[in-house]
Amino acid sequence: MPSRKQGLPILISGTIGTGKSTLGKHLARRMKRHYISASHIHRGMLEKRVRKQGVNPNNPTFWETAAGKKANRLRQKNHAFDQQVDREVLRALRSHPNAVTDARLAPWMYKGKAIRIWIQVSDAEAARRVGERDGMPAAKVFTKIQQRYRSDQKLWKQLYGIAYGSDLAPFDLVINTEGFQKEDTFRVIYDFIRTKLSTHEKGSH
Repeated sequence: MPSRKQGLPILISGTIGTGKSTLGKHLARRMKRHYISASHIHRGMLEKRVRKQGVNPNNPTFWETAAGKKANRLRQKNHAFDQQVDREVLRALRSHPNAVTDARLAPWMYKGKAIRIWIQVSDAEAARRVGERDGMPAAKVFTKIQQRYRSDQKLWKQLYGIAYGSDLAPFDLVINTEGFQKEDTFRVIYDFIRTKLSTHEKGSH
């Protein structure tokens, strides 16, 4: 549990294509806090697993090879792997109790006080952003996003009882950033966090 002097952890979640990672990194740099990324933890664990098989995952094209795709498919079928990632995120938060954390389930799974932020855009906007980033047609991305969202909702309800995307009660800020520039998104959220932290610190006096 973080002390008031340490400040509250900042837990960022939201839908696909909302720029959660970019925002999290920017906040961590600006606030001089540790940054925790579930995606980084996930990739590191997956790389460790394939290294044991004598494969070099640092090859930038590895994840597009047959071996790389097989590793990802096995992960998708192995829910114990996802649960291990979630445990590692919580362990990292215990080690860095005022971290900025980009992890979709952290706002529900972390039981301490925190600033919880949910970011969303429409599926169409998410498809446009992800398509531009990955060089894929937006229509193709749109279908994948919807399939993944439904799959994730079902899995997390089954594993943890979390109503991902529909139970937003834990969040201090729910924001739709569609039409926002990255700088605008950062400014609005950063100002909100500063206000919340100021209120938290005053409560200690």
